[in-house]
Amino acid sequence: MDSANAFVGELHGIYRLIYGGQLSRVDGWRMTVDTDKTLVVAGRGVHGDDSWVSLGQAANRPAKHLYAQLEKAEADRDLKRFCVGVRNPLNGRWIHESLDRVPVRLDEAVKGIAETVKRAEPKIDFIQASTGWKQVTARALPLGPAGTPSSPSPENPHTSFGWVMRTDLDGFTARVQDCLDKDEKLQELAEQFYCIMDAAAQFAQRHQETLAQLPWAGDNFTAAAVFPDKAGYDAAIPKRLVELSLDFEKDMAEAATECGFGGWAHGVAGGDVHGNAAGNVFLAGVEVGQRRFLAGAGEGFGRSAQAFGDINPKAGMIVVYKPDWERLDESYKKVFEPAVNVRGQQSTIYYIAKAESLLRVRAQQASAVSFTTISFPREQPRIIPTKPHYQ
Repeated sequence: MDSANAFVGELHGIYRLIYGGQLSRVDGWRMTVDTDKTLVVAGRGVHGDDSWVSLGQAANRPAKHLYAQLEKAEADRDLKRFCVGVRNPLNGRWIHESLDRVPVRLDEAVKGIAETVKRAEPKIDFIQASTGWKQVTARALPLGPAGTPSSPSPENPHTSFGWVMRTDLDGFTARVQDCLDKDEKLQELAEQFYCIMDAAAQFAQRHQETLAQLPWAGDNFTAAAVFPDKAGYDAAIPKRLVELSLDFEKDMAEAATECGFGGWAHGVAGGDVHGNAAGNVFLAGVEVGQRRFLAGAGEGFGRSAQAFGDINPKAGMIVVYKPDWERLDESYKKVFEPAVNVRGQQSTIYYIAKAESLLRVRAQQASAVSFTTISFPREQPRIIPTKPHYQ
């Protein structure tokens, strides 16, 4: 725990140096900390980026506690700005204290880096995505490798319109806890997770939507469905926002069940986009040498993650952000109902539905009888019903 406190203090000190001025556009920050054994694996994704994935309760609990706090109004939050929440391992309760009370020890090298960043005053120049997005066989968003001009960066992020789909693998955290003291089972679990990551990368690569995959966050897969303009985004919302999750359910169900897991829960969010906005999905890469770590910003990223802290959906459930639910096709919209949050209250910002129920709606639409008009020479046109079919 001493190492965790030292890290928190150093990070807080760096933030103070960079964002401590009166003209800073950063209003504040808050942190959560937990300590326990965990499984760490090298992340795999469609864009070939580096990441380390921490799997276990010590990684899972702080994220859920943080997003559960963000669902509340600032005045009602136990975890205030410039505070840290630390989980007591003896009773599981969260203790909140001011970050300014945490000892800060910054060496001269760290201070020098912070001052350099502060003086740089980085600006954001939004660049349009490549016209090669609409490929037929390779649909993942093309991103240049680390170190190249087309690689997104904090100074030059990719900007686009879209929504974010975040999925959580049911039963994985419990399996990690069960294996932590059993080396053979832990190795087997890591190999199974590599298979799941590879299957998810293939999904992102071949799906008809253009997808940008973010690094795995524990057992959470995150992808943004992106469009070069608002018109394309608006046209896709009514049906394709739900159907992307249904496609993931179909393609990834086998990968989950073969490895002994219960399936996937979904949090989906895009949000309202103003008519003059440049976009609502922003992708940047933090580069260290020739290694790049992709990061995403925008309402969809925050609200899709918050869905798991607020609602904690079970496998087979899809949670949708209210502004997106309001724009769904009526056939899908009526399947959803207001979600109940982790405190037993009806959520004001999320709706929830069973993926199975949504799949039935999709199948009914696909199999509905349609008609084709055929004209013959010197005869009246005939209306012929087409056979029901499924995609």
